Amino acid sequence: MADNSPTTPTPSDLTRKYAHAGHPSIEELMAAQGVTFPREPRDFLGNCWPEDESIDDFLAALHDWRGHVKNDPAA
Repeated sequence: MADNSPTTPTPSDLTRKYAHAGHPSIEELMAAQGVTFPREPRDFLGNCWPEDESIDDFLAALHDWRGHVKNDPAA
């Protein structure tokens, strides 16, 4: 029996395919790069801040990360 499982195209296959045909679709790009779309909305949530830290600590860190100086009236 022949193996009918899909194969991932190599970069050279994609170069030949799209050299004359135009740009690939989003679905083709995702398949070629092995990207999957999250199925659960919870997967979009980041874990960027500990839950036990206050919102004031988060906002102070955010201002610091963005380069704002607290004594600068324009910040």
